[in-house]
Amino acid sequence: MIKFKDWMAEKEAAKNINEKVTTGSDTGNVNMLLTETLHFANQIHVWHWLAKSGQKHTVLGSFYGTLRESIDDIAETLIAQGIAPVARGSKTLDVMYSDEVITYQTNEYRQFITNLIDEISVDKTDISNIRDALVDIQEEIDKFVYQFDLE
Repeated sequence: MIKFKDWMAEKEAAKNINEKVTTGSDTGNVNMLLTETLHFANQIHVWHWLAKSGQKHTVLGSFYGTLRESIDDIAETLIAQGIAPVARGSKTLDVMYSDEVITYQTNEYRQFITNLIDEISVDKTDISNIRDALVDIQEEIDKFVYQFDLE
């Protein structure tokens, strides 16, 4: 029979399993997620302003909002766990509108998200909430691409 104090210790350990990224986790490029997503969201916002089609303007605006909301949730988790944002070189925003460029950059960003999902092992339960959030972003990208191509 298990002692009460041992049972309580197990319950406490189980409660905290998804709260902290441990040094043993394979976080890889997760620390670049924040800056990459903020940059991509800002780029989507600029294209939203420049869109001539009402349908594309609406889809770009909705996607921008979704990205900002998603990254805010992830940022709060990562920063609370001591994972600071890291940037890869300087980036500029494209101020010319092109459906082809939007599609290309969206596919590049989707690949970045897919690579992060692949880096975070399913068995690493301490960061499974981050992986789940990335899968949600990937699904939103797919939804955006579909809606963007409807016109």
